Amino acid sequence: MRLLFICCFLICGPVAASAVDESLTAEAFAKRCDSSFDLKRINTYDAGYCAAAVRVLIGLGPYLSGELQVCPQNHVIINGMAVVSRYIRAHPEKLKDDYLVVMIDAFQHEWPCK
Repeated sequence: MRLLFICCFLICGPVAASAVDESLTAEAFAKRCDSSFDLKRINTYDAGYCAAAVRVLIGLGPYLSGELQVCPQNHVIINGMAVVSRYIRAHPEKLKDDYLVVMIDAFQHEWPCK
């Protein structure tokens, strides 16, 4: 199963990586995630972008090494999106940081590895 997962990641990774916006700040990412919870102003592209980023980290987090490892343990995407949004609101000093770094911090804070 793990081998299948790694193969899928290696095949799909370059395609997914081309869609990642490396200049996206935590503030911009939070806006994308927050729009997913408001049905009156939802932007399906933003909701999908946020959900995809969270899903990747939930799936790969346990396999990351050392200080990057996160342990979400069977949590669903919507929970991860809420965790990221709450964490960014609670830590406004991180608004200009890279969203991936902040997302890892948020998951480590909410779901620490034991």
